[in-house]
Amino acid sequence: MKKIGVISDVHGNLPALKRALEYLKSTNCDEIIHTGDIVDIGAQSLECLQMLSENNVVCLMGNHDWDFVTGNARHKQFSHVSTAHKQFVFASLKGMKAVVEKFPLSVERICGGKKVIFEHYCRYPQPINGYFFRPIANNPSAEIFDEMYSDYNCDAVFFGHKHEPCDLTGKRLYVDVGSVGCHPQPVACGIVITYDDNSFSYSRFALPYDLKSVEDSMTKGNLPSGRYLFDFYFLHRKDLPFCEEEE
Repeated sequence: MKKIGVISDVHGNLPALKRALEYLKSTNCDEIIHTGDIVDIGAQSLECLQMLSENNVVCLMGNHDWDFVTGNARHKQFSHVSTAHKQFVFASLKGMKAVVEKFPLSVERICGGKKVIFEHYCRYPQPINGYFFRPIANNPSAEIFDEMYSDYNCDAVFFGHKHEPCDLTGKRLYVDVGSVGCHPQPVACGIVITYDDNSFSYSRFALPYDLKSVEDSMTKGNLPSGRYLFDFYFLHRKDLPFCEEEE
C-alpha cells in the first residue's frame, strides 16, 4: 500500500504545519501535497514556505500565493485580510517569488485505478481577469459541486480554500481537506490517502498543537491586523467587520 498525505491552507501557521508534517512522516507517506495558500494571516509565512520546501512537499498554487506572485496586495471585497497586512507579509518573502511562481495549479495522481485531482479549489476553464478560482460554495452539496466541476474529467478531487472539512459524493468524490491550522480548534488537521492498484481510501487526522504560540506571534509583534485576524480566524469571531471598516 502507498500513502499520500494531504494538507491545505497553512496560512503562516508554523506550529500547526510542523505538527502535521511530523505526523505524516511518522506514517511513512510516500508523498505529501499542500493544496494552496501558504502565505498571509499567520505571522510565519516565510518559515512555512521554507519548511515545506525542506520537506519536499508538493505545493500547489492558492489565491493568496498567487497574490504574492503577482504583487497584488490590495484587499479583496468582503475580505478580512487588509492591504497593510498583505504588504507586510509580501515584503517578508523577498527571494521566494521564484519558488512560489513555479507552484502548479493542480496535480493528478492515479490511486486505486482512479484519477484523482488535487488543487486549491474549483477553477474556471480559463482565468477571468487573471483569477483562477470560482466563488466559494458556502453551503456545498453534491449537486452544487457536480455543477461546479462539470468540466472536470476525474473520479475524485481533493481541495481546500474554505478552511472547513467536507466529504461529498456525487458524480465524483469531493473532499475539502480543511485548513491545517487556520480554524478555531487547536489541532493540526489533514488527510492520509491509502491506495494500491485496485482501491483507495482516506482518513482524517487532528492533532493538538500550541495555539497560544500562534496567538503570541500574531499579536505581540509587528504583524498588521494580527489581533483582528487571530480573533476572526482562530476564535471564530464572525461578528467582526470586514477590513475596510476595521482599518
